[in-house]
Amino acid sequence: MYAATQNVMNRLSLGLPVLLLIQFFGVGVAGAYAFGVRILGAPMGLVTTALRQVSSKGLVKPIMMVAVSSGCTSRSLQASLAWPFCPPSF
Repeated sequence: MYAATQNVMNRLSLGLPVLLLIQFFGVGVAGAYAFGVRILGAPMGLVTTALRQVSSKGLVKPIMMVAVSSGCTSRSLQASLAWPFCPPSF
């Protein structure tokens, strides 16, 4: 939710080189560039997906351990995953 603007800008910046290549060099060059980016990006996508899954599990576990040890309720435990501190329940 908070990264929506960042994601939109990222997608626009990824498509900009293709549009510029079409404008200055033609569709053939832009197509070759897009094909190359897709071929080179596939292995990197597999590696980054695996790293993201491992790092997210490693980040959530310490947060949950701190929240449980401080006596958080289940509702405040859910809030602590979005906010690093466990606020007291009122």
